[in-house]
Amino acid sequence: MITTSLALALLAQPSCSFPTIQLPGDPFVAKVVVVADANGEVDASLLEPAGFAIAGKPLGAPLNATKLKLPPGTKLSIEVDLAAALLASGQVGDFELDWLGDPAGAQKVRRIEAFETSDSFLDEVKFPTAELAQFRVLLATNQGQMEVELWPDVAPGMVRNWLELCRTGFYAGTLFHRVGPGFMIQGGDPKTKDPSKRGEWGTGNGPRTMKDEFSSVKKHERGVLSMASSGPNTASCQFFVMHGPYPSLDGKYSCFGRLVSGYETLDKIATANGTVGRDRTVSPAQPQRIDKAIIMRVKAN
Repeated sequence: MITTSLALALLAQPSCSFPTIQLPGDPFVAKVVVVADANGEVDASLLEPAGFAIAGKPLGAPLNATKLKLPPGTKLSIEVDLAAALLASGQVGDFELDWLGDPAGAQKVRRIEAFETSDSFLDEVKFPTAELAQFRVLLATNQGQMEVELWPDVAPGMVRNWLELCRTGFYAGTLFHRVGPGFMIQGGDPKTKDPSKRGEWGTGNGPRTMKDEFSSVKKHERGVLSMASSGPNTASCQFFVMHGPYPSLDGKYSCFGRLVSGYETLDKIATANGTVGRDRTVSPAQPQRIDKAIIMRVKAN
């Protein structure tokens, strides 16, 4: 006969998840789940940096070598910030991180540096159009990360404007205020930083408006970024990311890039619960927030 505690231990499995991208200077939080065995014991080192290793080398010495005592079958969840331990390890470049409690093995982590400049991307002398393709943007949201490649050959004005807004921190704290599964997620409105202006969300603008740059080649397909507008030549700061194909938008809005990773984050935001509007899109009940937009240079000059 299997006792209740043993049955719980069999049903619940240890697990660990952590970001696939490390931004030096930012938190790097691993979410760990452990389960007390039949004796009610948990290896405490699995809940600290010592439980993680790069190339077989733990990120630190165990701070607690004893076993935690819990009721058998108890599931314990904890978040471990590995940022300081990763910095102390001296790791340079991409790496494979292994949680020692996971028999599945190591997972790849990409280590990137943010590109910072005081020069405006609107300055064609500083940043010629051909050079803009060297940049990508990492949208760090409260639901995960999305990495964007840009299409300056298709919409140079939109790319310059968007990069400039990212460079100046314009998007930090703004929300994806309008979402639709199978349709798109729309964000970038500065008014969404203020909950008291909820009735005005979707009406905010940035410091400039742009001329339309429609494409007969790039379509509104899953993962494509496009600029929102309220009429001809009114695109400013709001943008949307396609969750599914929508051919009726082609030739009406300016596509300027596409996700290269982060589709699971796109899925989470697009399917957020909330209030359904007259156009059948959803105003999420919980904030779907852009924490920061990080510019990266991915190709050498």
